[in-house]
Amino acid sequence: MKALFRFYILSSIHVGGAVLALAKATALVLKIPMSIQFQGALFGMTVTGYNCIKYGYAHQLLKTKNALGIKLVSGLGVLLTLNGIFPLNTERVVLLLSMGLLTVSYGIPKLVVPINLRSSKGLKIFLVALVWVGSTVFLPVAYATSMPNSLSPALVVSHFIFVLVATLPFEIRDLQQDPSSLGTWPQLLGVGGTKVRGYGLLVVFVLLESHHLKDTGQLIISGVIAILLGVFLAFSRKNQSTYYSSFWVESIPIVWWVLLVLYESSTTQ
Repeated sequence: MKALFRFYILSSIHVGGAVLALAKATALVLKIPMSIQFQGALFGMTVTGYNCIKYGYAHQLLKTKNALGIKLVSGLGVLLTLNGIFPLNTERVVLLLSMGLLTVSYGIPKLVVPINLRSSKGLKIFLVALVWVGSTVFLPVAYATSMPNSLSPALVVSHFIFVLVATLPFEIRDLQQDPSSLGTWPQLLGVGGTKVRGYGLLVVFVLLESHHLKDTGQLIISGVIAILLGVFLAFSRKNQSTYYSSFWVESIPIVWWVLLVLYESSTTQ
């Protein structure tokens, strides 16, 4: 079971589920449909994209005990993505593939291009938030309509802030191994300063959620998620347990979606 759980994390299945859960939470709040094909495409694109980032160098994958399994999971992710693309019109395909390419470009080795996006100073955390918001907000809306013209700016910014803060425990974890040229928040502000900024952003997150959410129950859930993320941020440190960020923090979007589903079920009965 321990080996299976480790593979579940290393193969990016968990982060794929987290992205899908946040997209489903968005769709639930906006009351827009998400087909099984589209959900499969989003999940597959995320899994494949993250595996490309983590194992961009051939020797990195070869060093992994589960190399064959990760290749199979990534291949399945490609198939799911292709299966979800065919029913889409051109605009939606371009948006979907743009998110995938942006994700992959984050980890392109410098041997392939002179500069990769991850190595750009101060850009790392904002790029992660941009990709997640594009995948979990714009894509579901674009799939349900032609383009996300009627989307509330408050929802977009609140989700951007949520992902930004959710990235901070990872930034703190990577403080010892990230090169100083990255200019991450913990490098520039220190761990304490990073946490204070994160708490402030969570307050803004709740305020923005209160602006675009008309349902009190959904707003309470957003507040619970903000508190939960704030607690995980508070206990973040450089020497984290193995799965503190990669499993527990990454699970918060899944918790958010589950709470919304339970709430919606209770109100319809």
